[in-house]
Amino acid sequence: IAAKEYHIKWHNKHKNDKLDQDQQNILDEYTKAIEEIRAKEGVDEVLQALEEKLKAAPEDCQVMFDIANRLLEKERYEDAIEYCIDILAIDRNWNNSAPHKLLLEVFN
Repeated sequence: IAAKEYHIKWHNKHKNDKLDQDQQNILDEYTKAIEEIRAKEGVDEVLQALEEKLKAAPEDCQVMFDIANRLLEKERYEDAIEYCIDILAIDRNWNNSAPHKLLLEVFN
């Protein structure tokens, strides 16, 4: 979801930019790949619910940690890492360094 949202924001920001044909082809391939991945994954209602909770409380470390764990289960490592880093930016020692431990799981 994060990648898709980023893509949409990027596209909206740059929609008036002139792309050469090679750039447009790459963008089209990227968009198609994202759509295929999302179709295969299906909708993760748990992850959606957690993301809605996070919108209501953007600095809730527990919700971010739960999202990171869910993403790790789905092998979405880069997204999981981003959430761990966000937690560490808020509180380096949150929950006995749980984000540090989760990062170690990602890299093992």
